[in-house]
Formats: sequence, structure tokens, C-alpha cells
Amino acid sequence: MGVIFAIFLVEKKYNLSRKEFFIIFDLLLLIVPIGIVLGRIGNFLNQELYGIVVPETLQWLKSSMLTHVYPAVDRNLRINTNFIAAFFE
Repeated sequence: MGVIFAIFLVEKKYNLSRKEFFIIFDLLLLIVPIGIVLGRIGNFLNQELYGIVVPETLQWLKSSMLTHVYPAVDRNLRINTNFIAAFFE
């Protein structure tokens, strides 16, 4: 939402035509998802988002790359939602 609002502000400030506005918008749509993915990876490296605890029914995920133990929080095995969110974004 912030990116869309910023594009509208730039359009008003520089008095862009609709064609120029859509060109800028299309170019930013290529760049913004890369920033979101890098932000999610940064969340994992800084251990800011912990994910959810692995339930007993999904214990087969123990050897998966999607799980991680955060010793600063607790000793529970957690599903790494950072990588899942980065993949789907």
C-alpha cells in the first residue's frame, strides 16, 4: 500500500501522464517482490519471526529445511514461516 501511495505522490508532483505512470508502476512491480523476499530472509537471519511450533501430528518435518529451533525463545521445534512466506510472495 505504501508503494502505491508513493507512486501516486510522484505522479502528482511531476505531473506524469497516464502512460508514464503505468510504465513506472510496471517497473516497480518487478522490483518490490525482490525486496520483500530479501526482507523475509533478513527476518530469519535476525531471528525476528519465530514461526509456529510443530504439532505432534507433523513430527515427520523434523528433518526438513522448514524447521528450526530458536534457543533464545524456547527449545521447541518451529516451522520456519519466513521461508514459506518468501516463497509465496
